[in-house]
Formats: sequence, structure tokens, C-alpha cells
Amino acid sequence: MVRKNVPLAHQVILEILDHIDAGDLVRDGGSLPSEPDLSQRFDVSRATIRDVLTRLEHAGIVIRRHGIGTYVNRLVTSHPGTVQYWLDETASFANLIRGSGHRAECHILASTTQMAGSYAAPLAISSQAQVLSAEKVFCSDGIPIIHCLNVVPLEYIDPIYREAATSGDECLESIYRFLELQCHRKVAYQESQVFVALADERLAESLNYPVGGGLFRLEEVGYSAEMVPLFYGLNHLRGDAVSFLQVRRPTITINSVSPAEAAASRTCDAELARSPGWQ
Repeated sequence: MVRKNVPLAHQVILEILDHIDAGDLVRDGGSLPSEPDLSQRFDVSRATIRDVLTRLEHAGIVIRRHGIGTYVNRLVTSHPGTVQYWLDETASFANLIRGSGHRAECHILASTTQMAGSYAAPLAISSQAQVLSAEKVFCSDGIPIIHCLNVVPLEYIDPIYREAATSGDECLESIYRFLELQCHRKVAYQESQVFVALADERLAESLNYPVGGGLFRLEEVGYSAEMVPLFYGLNHLRGDAVSFLQVRRPTITINSVSPAEAAASRTCDAELARSPGWQ
């Protein structure tokens, strides 16, 4: 069924993911049907199928072998029952949950304005500047798995939308959608850091999770194409329900590296590792 306001390629991606999860699309050996077969099955053009497969390849979900076929990455099926968070993806949490084959819900716990305070540094604004702080919990099949805090400078929000934003506007489900619709700004890229954390009493209550339970702590800043910080995010993801996946490809060294250059590179890497981050 074609849904309005949802790009066709995105709809096909979700359908393919559902079929992969159900096990009724993958052939023996892990291969997917050919492009013509997929085109006929989903009633879309081959150009759309090529676009879909390219996106799935970039996300690491499939591996395409020229002249041989397209294969499902075995990492996709090695973490059953979890929401798979691809490190190179910047989709909203709700879409990540849906893309993993689960029903997504977002509950906005609070949406308030306050002084920037400690959020000033990552957002490159004055500590006295006003920000919108939105606290949310994302559920997968009714189970709370992600606690999310997004902070946006109030000056970025169109004045006609500010009252709705502080009332828990549903646009707050996706920080990317909120910035585009309510702030007329677009996230071009973001920097994220992942830590290991333990659930305190407040997070445990929000996530229906044991106090001291393992969490992924994901701290991030989204930037515009002009390198202006647009939002700060602090997210805690249940360690028993979310897995991080990444497909890494080796780089090709054209010129040989001398031992002295290699030593200098290791020294540089060590210095960077000891350098404090922006936080």
C-alpha cells in the first residue's frame, strides 16, 4: 500500500526489512532476489530498487557483489529481538525502531524553556541564552528502551511555533523533523560519542529497567552545513534492547609508510586519545 508523504524508496526499504526479518525473502546462502524480481514483487521500477539497494548497502544491511548478487549482511540476523542502531545512520529513534521491525511509540515527558547553563558549550551559545529542552521516551512494541533529551536554542524556533513546542508538539518525536518544520534549519551532520553508563533511579523508572542496569550513553551535537550547532542530544539506550552495528572497510595505502612516520602517527593518535572532548 502506497502511503502519502512517505518517499516510495523508504516504503520499499521498510517492506524489505520486514520480509528479511520474517525470513521469507532471503534465499539459501543469504542472497536476495534479483533486481527484476524485486521490482516485480514490490511493483516499483528497477531504478527505485537500485536506489533502495544502494541505501541498504550504505547502511550495511546488504552486501552487493558485482556480477554475483545481493546478500543480507549476517550481522543483521545475529542480534534477534533488538533494535539495531547503525553507527553511520542519523535516522530518528522512532524510524530506527520501525526499521528493525518493531512498533514504535514516543512519549514526550516534558518540554520546557530554560537558560542554557551547561548546554551552552556544545551549542556555542551564552549560558544565559534560552533553550527548549524536550525529554522523551521511545518504546519498542510497548517496552521503553530509549530515554532522550534534546536541547535547541530558543532563538532558532519560529516564534509562531514556540507555544506549541513547549506544549509537547508531536513534531518533537523527531529532532530532525522539528528543526526542519519549526526552525527552518536542516541537520547536515552530527558528532556522537558513545559511553557505557548505569541506570540511576530516574532513568530506571523512565525505562522500566533495574537500577544499575547497563545502558549505552549517546551524547551528540547536530550541525548545519555551515557548522553551526543546531541541537544537543543526550540519550540513554537499554543495553538489553539496543545493539550497535557498523560495517568497516579497510583503507588502501598507496604509498609505503616509513617506520619513523608510523611512530609519529602512533604518537599523534595517543595524544588525541588523551585530549578532552568538547564536553
